[in-house]
Amino acid sequence: MIMKAKKKEPKKKTKYWLITVLILILGIITFSVVYYYAATKKYEQKIINADITQFGTTSPNIVYGTTLSYDELLENVKGDKELSKDAVITLKVNDRIVKKGGQYEFVDIGENKLIVEIKYPKFYFAAKKDFDFKYLFSVTETAEPYIANVQDFEIGLGETLDLTNYFLAYDVDGSKLTTEVYGTFDNQNLGSYDMYVAALKNGEVIVRRDFKVIVKNPEEITTTIPEGVTPPSVTEKPSEDEEVVTTTTTVKTTKTTKKTTTTKKTTTKKTTTKKTTTKFNCATSKSKLKDRGYKPDYDKDACEKDQKASEVVKQIANEIKSKGYKTDLEKVQAAASKVSEYYYKGVHVESGYDYRTPYGVFIKGEASCAGCTRALIQVLEYLGFKCEHANANAWTHQWVILTMDGQKGYADGQVGWVGYGCHPIDDSCQ
Repeated sequence: MIMKAKKKEPKKKTKYWLITVLILILGIITFSVVYYYAATKKYEQKIINADITQFGTTSPNIVYGTTLSYDELLENVKGDKELSKDAVITLKVNDRIVKKGGQYEFVDIGENKLIVEIKYPKFYFAAKKDFDFKYLFSVTETAEPYIANVQDFEIGLGETLDLTNYFLAYDVDGSKLTTEVYGTFDNQNLGSYDMYVAALKNGEVIVRRDFKVIVKNPEEITTTIPEGVTPPSVTEKPSEDEEVVTTTTTVKTTKTTKKTTTTKKTTTKKTTTKKTTTKFNCATSKSKLKDRGYKPDYDKDACEKDQKASEVVKQIANEIKSKGYKTDLEKVQAAASKVSEYYYKGVHVESGYDYRTPYGVFIKGEASCAGCTRALIQVLEYLGFKCEHANANAWTHQWVILTMDGQKGYADGQVGWVGYGCHPIDDSCQ
């Protein structure tokens, strides 16, 4: 039997060309990824460097009571160029976050800490994507002495006006200052005369306020002489228990041929003497008006102002009642937000009669934290809350302390903050 030998099959050739192509493609992809990573990282780092190099190290000085918006805070610490769109900026002033569109009022004397936090997206290839820049704003006290009762006066032709004991002045620490009246008026000629009262400390003028004396025909006078001013053509005779000190004030007329010298009597009382007052006719008591920041002894319109503000208070309170809020916190937050809304519609003022009253907040549009606090208290009292005025009549920030839902809390009518526990800037609260 003849056996046929098996035919050897040829070996399969390795397709080296396919492996080569795959390696080539993988190399191209790798190179592209590495190149993209390097180029993108370089581009992103350029963006980041352009942003962070705008932030310097200078910390500005801020005047007490200054309110800066989010944008203004940034402008104080960075350059003029716009930051990149990918940069997420967070501002913190004294650990309080200031959001875009928000603002911060500097009411803490001394150093105030500003932190600028910049974060970039997670998809950024840069090694460092979070940055913090810290600044200390130095806030200085610039409150000036206060002169009360400054207003224009009307007198009849030929009548005299004695303002010797009328104006009251107080230093920033509450101590009483000496006042002097400067200027001349001719009571024999109709017209308006510019005058001013100055507050003196150690013999030097430290603040002044202007007012006018308007000479009219008696039948044209529309204002009454305020309490505390000697009426025209009337001289008060001191009682026997008063020590009389006489000073002389020269009143020059507009006529060059006439000069009149009048003698003013300043009395220092050794004991309390009776004072003649007019009947107070107002639905709100004097003490309540004073609690609300009004000065009924000097401001003849105090009662009318209170009535106008009270109408707004009732509208706000009734609106809150109609919402059906279930918790005290919700009611107080609604009230504080409303008062804050009125405040930001107006202007910040710290002088005159109205800035510290609900009228200044709701009607006149001129207010400070003092006025916002009293406005909020009036709304909350109408809603049935018992309130305490924190830092009343002090040159510092003011707010409301009250109990909500059985817990002690705070409400800030100026900025609209409400919460349980202590006010964020109240370091003395336990």
